[in-house]
Amino acid sequence: METAYFGFWFFWYKTVPREIVFYFKILYLKLLDSFSIPIIIRTFFAPWKRDEVFVKNAPLNVRIYVWVGNLISRLIGAFLRSAVFLGFVAVMVLWVVALISVLCFWLFYPLIVLFLGVAALFYLAKGLYVA
Repeated sequence: METAYFGFWFFWYKTVPREIVFYFKILYLKLLDSFSIPIIIRTFFAPWKRDEVFVKNAPLNVRIYVWVGNLISRLIGAFLRSAVFLGFVAVMVLWVVALISVLCFWLFYPLIVLFLGVAALFYLAKGLYVA
């Protein structure tokens, strides 16, 4: 009886929280891969869709036109990559909230059940004596 009792608490407060964190870590790595964050950071100022033009021996006005076009392409790439990164940050905030919520619920669930059981007994006892 005693080992089953301690085995339950060991399972409830050590084994399962470790597994919860493990599965949330897997979800984190999947989100990191889905949003391609390492690639976004590495190529933050790369041209959008590799739309870049090179000129040789062109007049100055053509070189300025090409330079401005390449700059705009890089700014569009940076803007879109930063929007994806902000989306990743928003999803990560939800991930942290979910992790904390699941862990708190799991850790305090026995206390919640005990509290609700005592509250139900008080409610039932109050209802029996009211006439």
